[in-house]
Amino acid sequence: PVHVAAPGLHNVLNALACAATAMEMGLDAGIIRQALEKTALPARRFEVTANVAGAMVLSDYAHHPAEVRALVRTALKLGRRRILAVFQPHRYTRTRSLGAQFPPAFEGVDELVLLPVYSASEPPLAGGTAGDLYAAFREQGVCRRVLMASSRSQVWEYAKRRLMPGDLFLVIGAGDVDRIAEWARDWAGHGEERSCQCGLPELSPASRVAADEPLAPRTTFGVGGTADVWVEAGSVRDLAEVQRWASEKGLPVRVLGAGSNVLVSDMGLRGVTVRLAGGRFRRIERAQGGVRAGAGVTIPAFLSWCEREGVGGYEFLEGIPGTLGGAVRMNAGAWGFQLGDFVAEVVALDSSGATIMKRPGGPDGPVFGYRCSSNLGGIVLEVALKIGARLDSCEISARRREIAAAREWMRGLRCAGSVFKNPDGDKAGRLIESAGLKGFRVGGAAVSQRHANVITADDGALASDVLALIEIVRSRVRATSGVDLEPEVVVLE
Repeated sequence: PVHVAAPGLHNVLNALACAATAMEMGLDAGIIRQALEKTALPARRFEVTANVAGAMVLSDYAHHPAEVRALVRTALKLGRRRILAVFQPHRYTRTRSLGAQFPPAFEGVDELVLLPVYSASEPPLAGGTAGDLYAAFREQGVCRRVLMASSRSQVWEYAKRRLMPGDLFLVIGAGDVDRIAEWARDWAGHGEERSCQCGLPELSPASRVAADEPLAPRTTFGVGGTADVWVEAGSVRDLAEVQRWASEKGLPVRVLGAGSNVLVSDMGLRGVTVRLAGGRFRRIERAQGGVRAGAGVTIPAFLSWCEREGVGGYEFLEGIPGTLGGAVRMNAGAWGFQLGDFVAEVVALDSSGATIMKRPGGPDGPVFGYRCSSNLGGIVLEVALKIGARLDSCEISARRREIAAAREWMRGLRCAGSVFKNPDGDKAGRLIESAGLKGFRVGGAAVSQRHANVITADDGALASDVLALIEIVRSRVRATSGVDLEPEVVVLE
């Protein structure tokens, strides 16, 4: 017998082919045996790069379905507890041509994360995106769990929290995905804390802190992963403590309001996620000829207050299930109006935990654009608004009912409203419908039959279903009309 130091039936067959060729050339059998026994695989061919918390990390250059199939079959023989994998598709043309062949090649993998296509200088191609490949996996249902990722760093941060002793983590692809394996090698043995909650300052009883908080129930899509650290801030002081601590640790801080214009990644949110829960954040009052309201005030609560107080002009917000803080940040609008036109002052908390005030038109003041804003100064705490019009409650109520009736069809849907911004001189919904995508589905996410610029999520849907569908819609609209749609929904990861 001859021992070949390269696992896998495919390597045995390669060795036999080499031996047969050498024998045909007249080489001595002893020399052939010695050569085969000294054979070593090159880098990125079944290369074990690290051991992370008892999990083996293995890098492989496979990027064709046949190569992936051989890799996975060999990996299964290692007998590890679970197999987790990240795959970076290589070239749009290959992904489009061979997309349907990839899912069966991954049979036996417990969890797979798909990265964006490594273009190798190719332009994007409709039908050849990572979203299209993900759709093939969801349709064939081979892997137990398939997720979409936007970057290598996102995958690595997720893997550090996901890997357990006895697992095997496969890093697969011919592009730059091997950087993840290098990070694993550099990180292994450092003993770094997996939880970033360590050292969080003690907050007052008015605030609540939790680790690995599920975020799906806190968004209108009803999908997504968990927050590493979740803080329900009961006071500005507590929020400032969290902001200062996170800044010192180099951790991101995000505010999640009503979760109505966001999509939380299935891989969860790193850093700190905050909800403004204290009384100051929910306060509304008249002030200096206008209205001053906390960023945590919900839009329905704000509109009800306006109706009681005879403050008109804000009826265009009817049916938007967000908070004022989120509405200011995204410059929410409808029916030809936008909230930024009514903002007189923004009070925010900067990264050092200091409170600052900014006025539109002032030095470095807030700037509002189409469904966006800038220079808000940090986390919005409260906003001063101009009175749009003085109306009696009956007039305001009638306007609200009229707008609510137009939005009635969306009531109860798991969605985020408009997914894409309207391009200049056109409507995103018209372009999507023209591309033949009404009703198009990926997993549990579908383009609405009623309005093509709305994506809905069914029971059992994943955030990755929505992400894949967004990518497919963008690529097909680009191919049919030449327009690159810009998402309005904010993806949190």
